[in-house]
Amino acid sequence: MIGKTFWVHDRNGIEVPVISARYSIWEHANNRERAGTPAKVAREIRQTVENTEPGQLPRYDWVIDHVWSYFKHAPGTDEDAENMPQENAAAHGGIRGYTPVTWCAERLPASVRTVGPEELIWRIRMQHNPSQTREVVNQFN
Repeated sequence: MIGKTFWVHDRNGIEVPVISARYSIWEHANNRERAGTPAKVAREIRQTVENTEPGQLPRYDWVIDHVWSYFKHAPGTDEDAENMPQENAAAHGGIRGYTPVTWCAERLPASVRTVGPEELIWRIRMQHNPSQTREVVNQFN
């Protein structure tokens, strides 16, 4: 299930979210829904937010990054421009890992806030069960 949150109980009976990624940054995957270059994923995130009913905001989606996919930096609107042949990509200036994620984030409007995984999980838990989340957080303070 893409982009869904499932709730399971840990050994202490506390609800824990299992969150599936809604998007993936992956080389040569622009033909797949919610997957592809940083530019394509950024567009799909923008469109998702624009098409979400106000009562269903904020959204808590996350992007998985295929860190072995090489891309080239290509500002502009051509969503395929960041793709490159993967064979010998490093020798041809290909970048992989976290940097393509930053290219995606740079293409998002200020209304879309990027957060780390801990904050994302905290926000999802607070929306789902604030009192239990506060109890769990207070155990560590």
